[in-house]
Amino acid sequence: MRTALANAEMADNFRNQGNLGEASKFLEAIKGPLWKTGDQVPAQKQSLQGLMAPIDELLTKWKNGDKSPSTSAIKDQLRIIIRELEKAA
Repeated sequence: MRTALANAEMADNFRNQGNLGEASKFLEAIKGPLWKTGDQVPAQKQSLQGLMAPIDELLTKWKNGDKSPSTSAIKDQLRIIIRELEKAA
């Protein structure tokens, strides 16, 4: 989960530099691990898999050249999930 958060941070860094192609690669890279973690941690499945639509929407905007949207909401949700997973451990 922390890797997914780090990749979302990197995506934003590339977005801020105007490199939407690299930003998209980093953001796209978190989808598989999030889905897989959702399958492995039933308590977080809905939250994790619920991030797919916002990620896809953001990727579409970036691929269309709109660099204004950031990963802030996605990162916030990931931080919440990480805290909940740490509490449960």
